[in-house]
Amino acid sequence: MDQYINIPVDCIFETLLYCNPSTLSKCLSTCKDINILNTQYLWKLLYEREFMMECIAIDNKKWGEIYLICNSLMKLIKKLKLNCKLNELYIKSELNLSGNQLTSIPSELSALTNLQRLYLD
Repeated sequence: MDQYINIPVDCIFETLLYCNPSTLSKCLSTCKDINILNTQYLWKLLYEREFMMECIAIDNKKWGEIYLICNSLMKLIKKLKLNCKLNELYIKSELNLSGNQLTSIPSELSALTNLQRLYLD
């Protein structure tokens, strides 16, 4: 017989607020107890906690998608040592990475959906 501890949903919710995005995604997709939570509200709280000072206008996206886009943009800013804000980076149509001595193209560039030109030389 399976035994488990019945943890109140609000405790689970509070715990998830402090998980990294990868762990959070895994928990939300695998745990049946967590699936009963309002996951969009959880993503919204995470977004507000980490990115509210740099609001980004993204239409027609769920909070989880917005949070993951902002997380990718923040990683890109840190990785490439860019001097810009999240929203400025998100709306760029051109990005000059000349002189960054890249050995590979960062996967986070996929978050730049408006990007039309990328300069690497």
